[in-house]
Formats: sequence, structure tokens, C-alpha cells
Amino acid sequence: MKKLIRVILIIIGTLVGIILLDTLQARIFKRSPIISWKVELEDDDSYVDKGILVDTYYCTKEEDMVTVSHHFKGSKFSCPIDNVKEDSERKQNLVNLLKEKMIEEEILDEDNLEAFTVIKIMEYGYYKDTPEKKHLQIEFEYSCKDGTEKCLPEKFKMFGTINDDYAIIWAYTDEKEIYELSRGFSVHIDDDYVQEYVEIK
Repeated sequence: MKKLIRVILIIIGTLVGIILLDTLQARIFKRSPIISWKVELEDDDSYVDKGILVDTYYCTKEEDMVTVSHHFKGSKFSCPIDNVKEDSERKQNLVNLLKEKMIEEEILDEDNLEAFTVIKIMEYGYYKDTPEKKHLQIEFEYSCKDGTEKCLPEKFKMFGTINDDYAIIWAYTDEKEIYELSRGFSVHIDDDYVQEYVEIK
């Protein structure tokens, strides 16, 4: 009986040793443990190799750079999503362009404007021959220094729809310049038009 127990302990000890050595070599050489299995992640280019003690994440950025990182089982790690940061920068650029255009066309009174906050930017789409030019819907809030709504003149009603909490305006842009602001979304939708109703975060 003692011999059997000793054999079992030796087998268990050997397995534990193999798993520890396998985990150690994976961390040292920044690769997956030999004893692991691959699981695809939501990001098509990223995946995780599930090990016994650690999971090895291969996170691929949009510029095709791969980051390898090990995390113990049970951790809540997930690969960062690059395009969120890019969308955020793009949104801020569009906000700046929109504000400049609204001031230029005297839709916003810059002298009386206290705050201008964009809530949401939605892409409607673009024509195939000019994919760089987008049709957008922008929802925003604003406040005036004098406590009234006069920093958004009456003529704004020609350009947008005012709701209880925010206003909507439509824009036509190539992200370097906003060409046009309009009261509503009006384009000739045909085979040349690509509809793309996507929110820019």
C-alpha cells in the first residue's frame, strides 16, 4: 500500500513539476506553455492560448504589432482595442471642425458661448466615388454665458432640430473641413451610396 501511495505521489509531483517548468519557460521566452489550447478572441487578429496555470494573450494592434502577455487563471484581462482611441481622436477633430463651422456661419455666438459638448456623432454613409467625404449626424448640448439660449440664435432652427435636452445638426465633411451644415439628412441614395450608420465613440 505504501509503495502505491509513493508511486502516486511521485506521479503527482512529476506532473506538478512539468506544469511549473512549462509555465516558467513560457514566461521566460514570452511564448505559450506547451500544454495549452488556442481560443479565438472577439478581435479577429487576437487570440489566447489557455494553459493550466496561466493564459497567454496575443494582442494584435491595428499596425500589426503583437503584444504577448501572461495572466494567471481567473484574471479579467482582455486585449485593449486600439480603434477606440483612434475613434476618440477622430471624434475630437470632428467636434473642433463642427464648432468652427458653426461659428463661421453664425449659428453659434462665440462671444456668448460658455460650453459646447458633443453627445454623439453618427456616420450615415458616403458615395463610392468619394469615400473620404462622410455624411454625419451630430447631437450636442450647449450653454451660454448670460444664462439664456441666445448663443444659439433663432436662425439655428433652419439648420437643426432642437429637443428638450440637446440639439441635432447634420454635416458633410472629409474630416479636414466641414463643407456643409444642413437642417436634415438629404442625399440621393442609390447603388453608388454606401450606408454606414455607425457611432463614433
